[in-house]
Amino acid sequence: MQSKIRATLSALALGLFSSQSSAAIDISLQHLQQSEVALFRAGTDLFMHRGEGRTQEQASQVDSDLKALNQHLSDLQQLPLSPLAQQAMAATQPLLANFDSQVRQTLAYAPSEADLPWEANFEYSKAQYALWMALQDVAGALQQTHGSKLNAADKLLLKLPGEVQSLATRYVARAYIGDIETPTEQQHLYIAQDIDQLAKSVNTDLLTLQSLLTDADDQAKLKQIQVRWQFIYGRLLDYKNNLTPLMIERHAADVAIRLLTLE
Repeated sequence: MQSKIRATLSALALGLFSSQSSAAIDISLQHLQQSEVALFRAGTDLFMHRGEGRTQEQASQVDSDLKALNQHLSDLQQLPLSPLAQQAMAATQPLLANFDSQVRQTLAYAPSEADLPWEANFEYSKAQYALWMALQDVAGALQQTHGSKLNAADKLLLKLPGEVQSLATRYVARAYIGDIETPTEQQHLYIAQDIDQLAKSVNTDLLTLQSLLTDADDQAKLKQIQVRWQFIYGRLLDYKNNLTPLMIERHAADVAIRLLTLE
């Protein structure tokens, strides 16, 4: 059942562009946004594979995540970009290849063994962080061109799906392999914040978003998202004492994808 839910959520994520008739957020920023979500989905599903049976079906889900990540970045590169954005995109390529390789190596490592080698967590953390930082450089370049078109709600919708999915990655990793390494000197970046700290920030942003949305349908959708979010919010705050990775993985993915459909 869990694998079927994850497959359904992935299919929905990959089909979002074809289902949106018009979006306030430029398509280049949408591709970047979904690349960020796919980056963290790959990690989440990788750690689920390590902790929950290590089946071929779970491994296939990780492969789908990596393909989505590569596809969104490839599609983004095909768009007309500013010279600064082109330069930033070029810098992502070796980091994307390294992250892809690191995930696949971890996925393939001694499935019958209980633990990963001690350096696997560190190497994965470095690869994820390096690629995420490169994506932030791309985001900065794209927003120089398209950022003025974003209102306050758009800005929240642009960042929230990735933040929610990153919470799932951190939480599931802690449950099954130990905390992902984060740069302590950069706590202002959400990728480096403690799980409970980031969860509080997301909760505040969701409440703010509720006050900013003017469309009745979007408000109704966000209320449904809030129900899902509140179901896991307390567990994210109490992550040191109350680990429920299956619940967090499923509901965080659902929240992230539902947020994407509000654009």
